[in-house]
Amino acid sequence: MQSFMIRFFDWCKCSPAQWQRLVAKANRTPIPAPAAGTTYDGNDLRTLGLQLARRGPEAYPKLAEAIKQALAGDASGFMPARPNPPYPYTPTPGVVECTDWPRPANQRELHRQVRRMEAAAPYTGASGTIAYAMLSCVGWPVPVQNEPAALPRGLPPLLMVGNWSEYDSASRVIDQVPGSGSVYHDGPGHTLYMVNACARAKIDAYFADRVVPPRGTRC
Repeated sequence: MQSFMIRFFDWCKCSPAQWQRLVAKANRTPIPAPAAGTTYDGNDLRTLGLQLARRGPEAYPKLAEAIKQALAGDASGFMPARPNPPYPYTPTPGVVECTDWPRPANQRELHRQVRRMEAAAPYTGASGTIAYAMLSCVGWPVPVQNEPAALPRGLPPLLMVGNWSEYDSASRVIDQVPGSGSVYHDGPGHTLYMVNACARAKIDAYFADRVVPPRGTRC
């Protein structure tokens, strides 16, 4: 997720340190957002800022202006467009995440995990990650059933389709399966099957006719 903010910083030619100071300031004293009728702390700004950055260049001017206004004491520019609520989206993982993904057993483990993510991604921390979503799994009555493990042997070639944030991490999976292919979208977007005709055609051909495109095919 941090890569989206880095692309924004490159676009605006602004200092990431300024963003970090804003987040730290808001965590000490939440910044009023009069248009939203609330205040935003640093974690709110990270989550809302990341939502804008993930939309790519079309949203960069709005994010830049939101940061400028927040530095002046008004964080209203981070308010999501209606009809979304004025605060960051509440993480709502489904049954799959809560039963498949290891979750902190106690507050100490949670803080340890957050510290690791802060060190690895100082601009976004846990915002927009599975770890953030897993907060909703605290107290889930069913134990983890299917923890991440090594891929089984003998899998058929896989197809991976990814964008800026997904491609590199998912490539580590298909690297383990000989003959696998991949499609790269040089831009933002998630669930490319719904919005990218080129990617949709490659995915359809893979499932219908077992056609595996070469690694790094562009869409």
